[in-house]
Amino acid sequence: MTTRKPSPARIALGRAVRVVRVRREIVSQEALSRAAGLGKDTAGAIERGAVDPTYSTLRALADALRVELAEMIELAGLIEREIAPVVPERNEGRLGGRPSRSAPRVGGPEGGAEA
Repeated sequence: MTTRKPSPARIALGRAVRVVRVRREIVSQEALSRAAGLGKDTAGAIERGAVDPTYSTLRALADALRVELAEMIELAGLIEREIAPVVPERNEGRLGGRPSRSAPRVGGPEGGAEA
C-alpha cells in the first residue's frame, strides 16, 4: 500500500468499503482488518482514502466482507461519480499537460466566438 494525498477515487473506494462494512454489521475498522488478515489500522487507512491498497489487500477485504470484489469496485465507481468535480481538470487526458496541436483553438475560426 502506498500513502498519498486522497484522490476522489481513493475516497470513493474507502466509502464503499465503509458502506459494505456497516451493512455487514462489522462494528469496527480494526475488526475488519483482523478478519481480512491485515494490519490493525489498514481498513481505517483505506476508509479514509489515505492509502492505495494493493489488489491482494482489496481481495482480502472483499473476502472478509463476503462481497465480490467487482461489486465493491462498482460501488466505489458510483460513489466517485457523486463526489468527483463536475469540471474536468485542466489538460485532462494529455500527458505532460501540453495542449494538442490538432485541438481547435478557442475563439478561432473553427467555431469560436464571433466578433
